[in-house]
Amino acid sequence: MQAATLGGILLISSIVLFVLALFSFFRRRIAGALSFTFLLLAMDIHLVGYAFELMSQTKIEMVSWLRFEYIGIAFFPFLILLFASQYIDEKKIANRWVKTMIFAMNFITFLLVVTNDQHYLYYQSMDVVESYGMQVLLLSRGIWGNMQHLIGVLTLVYAIIGMAKKVNRSVGTYKTRARCMSIGMMIPLFVYLIYAAGIGPIAIDLAPFSYVLMSVLIGIGLFQFDILLMTPVTYQMIFESIDEGVLVVDRNGLIIRANDSVKRFFSSLMTAKGGSEIASVKELMSFDFEAGQSQIEVGSRIFDAKRIQTDNERGTIYVFKDVTIAEISKRKLEIMATVDPLTGIQNRRVFMEKLENAPSGVFSILDLDYFKEINDRQGHQEGDRILRIFAQSLREYYSFQQVCRYGGEEFAIFYPNETLKVAHQSLEEFRLFCMEKKMGVTFSAGMAEYLSSGINPAILKADQKLYRAKEAGRNRIQV
Repeated sequence: MQAATLGGILLISSIVLFVLALFSFFRRRIAGALSFTFLLLAMDIHLVGYAFELMSQTKIEMVSWLRFEYIGIAFFPFLILLFASQYIDEKKIANRWVKTMIFAMNFITFLLVVTNDQHYLYYQSMDVVESYGMQVLLLSRGIWGNMQHLIGVLTLVYAIIGMAKKVNRSVGTYKTRARCMSIGMMIPLFVYLIYAAGIGPIAIDLAPFSYVLMSVLIGIGLFQFDILLMTPVTYQMIFESIDEGVLVVDRNGLIIRANDSVKRFFSSLMTAKGGSEIASVKELMSFDFEAGQSQIEVGSRIFDAKRIQTDNERGTIYVFKDVTIAEISKRKLEIMATVDPLTGIQNRRVFMEKLENAPSGVFSILDLDYFKEINDRQGHQEGDRILRIFAQSLREYYSFQQVCRYGGEEFAIFYPNETLKVAHQSLEEFRLFCMEKKMGVTFSAGMAEYLSSGINPAILKADQKLYRAKEAGRNRIQV
């Protein structure tokens, strides 16, 4: 009666595990979900086999079902190691060589259990005893059996320590979910220690009865943990140490994962824990995550930013690329294309392009007086120096957008939305300002109104006025 009751409990539990395995398989895009599926199926095999072992009437039947159980049991260490290493993203200890070695040892375990009657390396003896009114197998492990159990304990310890570290690196809800997984991994180790200490029913394996609770706790942590809801492409991007900085944020604005590159870009991420708010990252406080801002400057560095929505819509991937050198070069080229290299003010081409769509105002052309004589008598270096000083004075007096080097020793000023009277007064004040600075040169100027109906008539008229100013004796403004 007891055997049938326990067997029934185990079979019902096996159905629960199988449903959870299917659920896990259909969410296999989550990192660790596929290996968790295989671990659940291995536990399911153990549950079913042990249920029928307890309900068996003969030793031969019991041993047959025991061998069936080891289709799953034998590979527990490998599957636990595989799942835990994927979940906690650890590759130094659980490297390819270690995984291959443990898988090979687990496969040998399965073969030795199936052929145990020929060598007794796994079980030294198998006896049928009575425990709580049931006929059960009393097993005494051999050399290889003890080795298999030692490996199983070590992989569980590895998983528990890894999960505990993940708990420590997380905050808020993420810490709670990671803690669920850590506790889930502790359950089989705790049950094994009870069994090894001789506490509990004699010759009855308690591990299968703990599987459901263990699996539910791990499932809560795995499938509620938004951190891992990434496509395989995303997973590969993050873990291949690409040069671009990759930052994954869940739909609540919490940090999911940050690769090494993005931590180098934004040093505050070095101390940020999984589950921290993205708003807490000092370098990114001004970054508009929702709008998909395309560029951000942090100190002297410039980054292009790309926003990618995950296909499950439960997270967003931000890719940052350091474009400092390219962007600075681009800006220098833009400056070269818009600024006169000698004087540092706008060149004529850019200035005139802006005037085509400018509002009404006043246009003025300035020409330095007797500039040719300065070049001839004092040299071109002195002429260049005077051009730079005069341009700097223009910049001091007017905005950058208002002035340009028109050509040679000629400069232009545009007064938007100003009357000719006000513009003339301003330019006259500037003429006096230049004389007070004693820069070694004066200028003559012509001014004309611009009525936003085409700049050419205003230029022609201002040029005519400049000619009159020159004829009238220079160092004066003609309106």
